Amino acid sequence: MRDETRQLIDRVEAFEIDPGEKALSFPQRLARENRWTVAYSQRVVREYKRFCILALASGHHVTPSEAVDQAWHLHLTYTRSYWDRFCGETLGRPLHHEPTAGGSSEGVKFHDWYAETLKSYSELFGQDPPQDIWPDPEKRFSHAGEWTWINAAHYWLIPRIYVWPVLVAVLLFALVFLPGCASTMISGQQPVWLLPGIVGGVFPFNLGGSGFLLFYGGLCVIGSAAVLVLRNVARSETIEPSKSLPPDLSVDELAVLSGGGTRLAYVSLTRLYAEGHIETKPPGWFSNGKFLVKPNAKPISSSIDRDMYAEIEKGTATTQLLKTIKPHYERINNKLLGLGLRDDSNFHSSSAMMLVGVILLLGGLRLVQGIWAGEEVGFLVMMMAVFLVVAMLLNFRQIKVTPAGTAYIERSKKNLAGNQPTAMMGSASVPSGDWVLLNVALLGATAISGFEGFSPLAPVMQRMSSSSSSSGCGSGCGSGCGGGGCGGCGGCGG
Repeated sequence: MRDETRQLIDRVEAFEIDPGEKALSFPQRLARENRWTVAYSQRVVREYKRFCILALASGHHVTPSEAVDQAWHLHLTYTRSYWDRFCGETLGRPLHHEPTAGGSSEGVKFHDWYAETLKSYSELFGQDPPQDIWPDPEKRFSHAGEWTWINAAHYWLIPRIYVWPVLVAVLLFALVFLPGCASTMISGQQPVWLLPGIVGGVFPFNLGGSGFLLFYGGLCVIGSAAVLVLRNVARSETIEPSKSLPPDLSVDELAVLSGGGTRLAYVSLTRLYAEGHIETKPPGWFSNGKFLVKPNAKPISSSIDRDMYAEIEKGTATTQLLKTIKPHYERINNKLLGLGLRDDSNFHSSSAMMLVGVILLLGGLRLVQGIWAGEEVGFLVMMMAVFLVVAMLLNFRQIKVTPAGTAYIERSKKNLAGNQPTAMMGSASVPSGDWVLLNVALLGATAISGFEGFSPLAPVMQRMSSSSSSSGCGSGCGSGCGGGGCGGCGGCGG
């Protein structure tokens, strides 16, 4: 890669579209206008910047994906940011947005440009573009002229995948319930349900009460496992876009990736201890352990460490120190979201939801049959409720680390193996601070228990983590574990 291209990449990736604290940041506005998660929006902004780099460095015309195009459209409305700071200062030249003129020839042209853009992306950045942002050309242009703006306050939006299940449910309700309700209102007698005549002799509705409960319980167990599989398959296809890993992360970034805000606090405290800025008072029978400041003329370079040191100097309780970490965690987490290593979205599988609906529909039909026959249906209702809760938790559960993030953590752990370098700390020979920090970032507080000179840290930090849920950081710090009117934008030549 040429030096000028490397410098261009560095300038563009460091560029902030809308710097400073805002109630509605650029990624948040982009997410709101497109009904995306903020995490996905942040990734789109990163890909938009890469598209702009390709526009200047590829040597040919480029075309963005629909998602990237939406980011470009929005950036154009920030006129001073786009024309003065971005084009004028960062790119050093104008980057014009050129919509399609319409017609089949234009469609072929933009299709070819887009295919070339994807190819150049892989060549320049050394990895394939993420498929959930950069789909293949056929998918990219399959519905290029169907995007439109709507006012969500005036319309309901129902994905097409849900239309048929809803229509089937309405039809079944009309056939099963309404005739019985009508007969009751007219004659005042026992309802005449259509369901028993329709399904009474069909498996599994011909089973007895206990037999159906046994069958339905097994079906719910199998269905829950299928929900988990479907969600993981759908998530791997969406979140795992790249075959290569990003460049090396800092120790603080690795800590957030591996263990969230609590792990970041561990790293900060370990660094302060290694540099001689703090010491520990071990926990006793009737008192929690705490950190104490030590006189030290050496400056504290990290802003995280400075804030943590200031809180310790003020006498802040150990269980409250996680509050200090939260803004730093959010900044680092946003970067990891943009790199596709962490994911804050509540991703779910539509196929899994359809499966849940089918199983609940089956139970609902048997429920009506049981009511008509005068059977006890309490166990069936309870079983359906438990299955619904379990299925929703499995399908909508939030996983902070993406498959790419997990791969990065595993690679980092392998790199950690080997000889431990040592450095002098006082009069004792102990593992170097950097090595200890890497262990803490990847493995947590227990990793330092066996390191000579650092063992007093572990019990105090563990007391801090035991109260993290009420410390003010909690879940906020996490844990590790469309072609609208433009059809396809031409961008600019190389």
